[in-house]
Amino acid sequence: MASRANRHVLLKCTLLCVSAWLCSGTTTAVAAEGQSTSRLGSPSFPVASDARLGGDDKKTRFILDLDTTIRFRAFTLADPYRVVVDVPQLNFQLRPGVGTSGRGLVKAFRYGLVMPGGSRIVFDLTGPAKISNSSVLEAANGQPARLVLELEEV
Repeated sequence: MASRANRHVLLKCTLLCVSAWLCSGTTTAVAAEGQSTSRLGSPSFPVASDARLGGDDKKTRFILDLDTTIRFRAFTLADPYRVVVDVPQLNFQLRPGVGTSGRGLVKAFRYGLVMPGGSRIVFDLTGPAKISNSSVLEAANGQPARLVLELEEV
């Protein structure tokens, strides 16, 4: 009977070792697969390289330089007065401090990722304003693609 119990324990140990060996092979394969995808890099998102404001307290223009054209949606909000621009996820590579001081109808603006796949630019306004023009210009004559937003006092 002792030899039968020993065989039973030996069989359990063998099964445990084989299971562990098979699982480690799967883990290694998954880890190797993860390494190969990380070498490919993360998905590339459009790059925003510069942002600037121009104009006065009657009409103000915002320009965002991009490495490719994008789709966007812009709308106004009240209380407090703001303009919101929703864009696809962007890689913002803007200079430090951009947006902290405003010009014309814009007190300041901020930007960032609001959800996976989506970014937002929010403009704090000095008072009520409307969007008089908004478009994306394709790259031309050595100039980058640009998102242009024009605001007018209401």
